[in-house]
Amino acid sequence: MSYVNSHTFRWLLIALISALAISLISVWLPAGLKKIGLFSLALGAGFAFITSLLTGTKPQDVKRWQVMILILFAGCTEAGRALESYRIYHDAAEAQLEKNLEELPAFAQEMREEITNQHSAVFVDYLLQKYSALAIGDSSTLACLIFALEIILAMGGAGGLIWIMKRQSAKTDSESARKNS
Repeated sequence: MSYVNSHTFRWLLIALISALAISLISVWLPAGLKKIGLFSLALGAGFAFITSLLTGTKPQDVKRWQVMILILFAGCTEAGRALESYRIYHDAAEAQLEKNLEELPAFAQEMREEITNQHSAVFVDYLLQKYSALAIGDSSTLACLIFALEIILAMGGAGGLIWIMKRQSAKTDSESARKNS
């Protein structure tokens, strides 16, 4: 019983660390690689593959709960990537705002707090900037919907890779069984 719990805990810990590391590393990849939608699929599939390698789990041995965790964590990986990108975007926007506020005339310094509150960068602003190439305008609802779709695509990438790996493993097993008989 203890071995099962420690093995499960180890597997979950590796999956969690993989999700966190991949989401942080993916922020720093070149922008040309991060095509909307396609990158989400690749991110989810890459997360599932790397986690399978690190945990030493063979495709035929992946249990249902592990598949569900991998799919869920793939979505969290995409969300984590977006949150880290937003943090960077927010910090840059705050620095620019601070620079602009310092250039204000002395009489306008009293309005500094009000200007800061009005121009504070929120997550929806980041999403609108991120998806500006899609010409969605100022539709925050559409930007949030596209973000949710990217999370679903990452989950689909992980699920799809696991399904392909399981099929390939079953095919290899059946071919080796035929050769042995």
